[in-house]
Amino acid sequence: MNDLLSGRNIIRRRIIDAALKEFSTNGFCDAKLRSIAKNSGISLPQVYYYMGNRQSVYDQLIKYAFDLLIERYLQPVFSFINNSGVEPDVKLAILLYAQSLLSGRPAVRSIRQLCIRDIADGKNVTSEYGRQYMVNYLAGIEDIIKQGVKKGIFETPVIPMIAMNIVSFTGTSLQEDPVFHIYNPPLYIDNDGLYQSFVEFIFKTLTPAGGITAIPVLDVEIKKRCSALINNI
Repeated sequence: MNDLLSGRNIIRRRIIDAALKEFSTNGFCDAKLRSIAKNSGISLPQVYYYMGNRQSVYDQLIKYAFDLLIERYLQPVFSFINNSGVEPDVKLAILLYAQSLLSGRPAVRSIRQLCIRDIADGKNVTSEYGRQYMVNYLAGIEDIIKQGVKKGIFETPVIPMIAMNIVSFTGTSLQEDPVFHIYNPPLYIDNDGLYQSFVEFIFKTLTPAGGITAIPVLDVEIKKRCSALINNI
C-alpha cells in the first residue's frame, strides 16, 4: 500500500512540476493540459485520472506552491529566528538575508511568475491563498519589530506598514530589480546586493525621521544556516 501511495505521489509531483512551468509561462487561459502531459512524461489520460481537468490541476498547483513556501521556507526560517537567542534587529536581518537567498531559487521565481499571471488573467486565486497564508507570516514580522521597539532598538509607529514592505519583497520582479543581472541564459542573482538593498530600505524605515538604525553584521555561521535552509527548496 505504501509503495502504491509513493508511486501516486511521484506521478502527481511530476505533473505539478510541469504544470508550474506551463501556467507560470502561459497563464491559465493559454495553458494546455496536453503540454503538461508531454513535459511531465505522463499520458494525458493519466493527467486527468490523477489530477482532473485544467481548473483542478491549477487549483492543486497553487495550493502546492504556497505549501512549498510555508512548510519548506517560512516555517523553518522563523523557527531558526525564534530559537536563535539574538536581538530583534539581528532576527530581522536574518529574515531579510534568507529572503535574498530565496529569491534566487528557480521554484520561487516560477511561483512569483505564476502569481503575476494569475492576477493578469483576473483569476486572483493566488491573492486569496496569499491572504490566508501570509497572516501568520505578517504577525511574526510584526512581533519581531515590536520586540525591537520595546527594547529601544527601533523607533516606529507604523509596524504593519513595515511588515507589509518586507512581504512585498517576495513579489519584486526579478527583471526590474537593479541588483539582478540578466544573462542569456541563465538568470544570475546578486544575493549580497539584494540583501544590502533589503536591509538598507527596511532599517531606514524603522525610525520616524527616516534615519537609519545600525544594520547588524551577520556572522558566517548564521549565513551558513540560512543557506542550508533555503537550499532545501
